[in-house]
Amino acid sequence: MTAGTAYNLPLLIRREFWEHRAFLIAPAIVGAMMVLIAIFASSYGDLDMHVSADVPDPDWLQHRDTIVAVLLSSLAMPFGIVMGIVTMFYLLDSLYADRKDRSVLFWKSLPLSDTQTVAAKVLTATVVVPLLTLAAVFITNVLVAFVLSVRLSGFEQLEVWSTVWQPKIWLQVHGLMLYVLVISMLWYLPIVAWFMLASAWAPRAVILWALLPPILAIFLGKFLFHTWYVAELLGDRIVGWKRFDGGLAAHGMEVDGERFAWPQRVSEFIDPAAFFASPDLWGGLIVAGLLLWAIVLIRRRRNEV
Repeated sequence: MTAGTAYNLPLLIRREFWEHRAFLIAPAIVGAMMVLIAIFASSYGDLDMHVSADVPDPDWLQHRDTIVAVLLSSLAMPFGIVMGIVTMFYLLDSLYADRKDRSVLFWKSLPLSDTQTVAAKVLTATVVVPLLTLAAVFITNVLVAFVLSVRLSGFEQLEVWSTVWQPKIWLQVHGLMLYVLVISMLWYLPIVAWFMLASAWAPRAVILWALLPPILAIFLGKFLFHTWYVAELLGDRIVGWKRFDGGLAAHGMEVDGERFAWPQRVSEFIDPAAFFASPDLWGGLIVAGLLLWAIVLIRRRRNEV
């Protein structure tokens, strides 16, 4: 990477945030809603029911560290869903919008290569936005944990402040989130590249160009070869990264009939060596690299819709 490329990439990434405010607005809205729910909710379900008694349920006391970890990790789910949707529509619009409003001609007049432009959009979707989302999750966890600590501080048996604010638990929870973030983004890179290819190529209706070819391939495979191999391949690309979380979901515990899954030591449950040794990962990265190369070539030739 040349010095000019290293200098241009931050500016190009900043441009993506100027043009797509949803990257900042969406996590702020999700975080604000969750904090407001924590503040104004009249009860916390089973937790309120247990702590309202003179002596808290012993199951809650025994597994309170796990419950805190599960609570902190569960707050990340709404962020993941919302930001996944925002990122998908960003990718579909990332190269199409420039051609539609012909601003691509202005950007091509600057000392910026098509490779730099594509690289900035890929880094925005796979690195910057996920890290921003993780930061939003952490801030929300801090605020929600503080609200819960205040609301439940009257129950001396729970020792709320010493239970919730344990650095070890917080480090484990957010360390695992970072790990999941890294492996999922690497795993999803072919999907990211495919959506960008549709954005670079489609004359209109980008979402149809992105979704119809895989759907047609699935049914053609079944009709011509009597197999659902394509569907299984695409399904594995969507959820296959979960094979490398070390079987986290299989190590749950029962608390009042509810199953919680969280390790005492995260290192016992994650297996990055198996993930990075997976042929499926490297096959996907090769496909993503070829798709990104095709995107750069298409962008050089297609300037208008």
